[in-house]
Amino acid sequence: MDSNESQESVLTQVSLALEKLSADENSWKLIPEVASNLCFAKEGAKTQLDVAAVPGRIRVAFRKLVYLPPAFGASGHVARALLQAKKADERVRSALNVRFEESFLEKARENGFSTSSYDRRNEPKDVKQATTGSMEWGTQRAIDSNGGRVPDCFYHLGDWGKEPTIIIFGENPNAVVEKARRLLR
Repeated sequence: MDSNESQESVLTQVSLALEKLSADENSWKLIPEVASNLCFAKEGAKTQLDVAAVPGRIRVAFRKLVYLPPAFGASGHVARALLQAKKADERVRSALNVRFEESFLEKARENGFSTSSYDRRNEPKDVKQATTGSMEWGTQRAIDSNGGRVPDCFYHLGDWGKEPTIIIFGENPNAVVEKARRLLR
């Protein structure tokens, strides 16, 4: 994207990717209990307010995805992971969290995706007790475990009160949704 990228363009790309994901009849299988969010950071993004996402997250009703139109500043959890990943690679501008399933990891590896993980149980006490910082810490651990490169996806197996999850990264929402759909095949 060029530096003249508009906020409207960012929001449109998220909307189109959500439509593509929703069109897949099995996409509901990707959504964890805590719901999902698809994020796209505008160029030069520094804070969560620079990241477009789905207000209230992507949820499932009757095996269909349900979501509101994207807006800036609508994600906390996934946006923080994305912003941490962007520090390691400016090309990484989009992320989606999906349900942890061993079969999804197998499909990721079959598709040649780089994968990494971290153990939330090793999270420092000060990070665990803080309001934010957990996603940044975990994302950085996954990047470090991948030789300093942002993986196509990383996962953690959860901790007390924390659902296991997979986060998929890519250059734009369409690329991320394509990766997610490949986990279902």
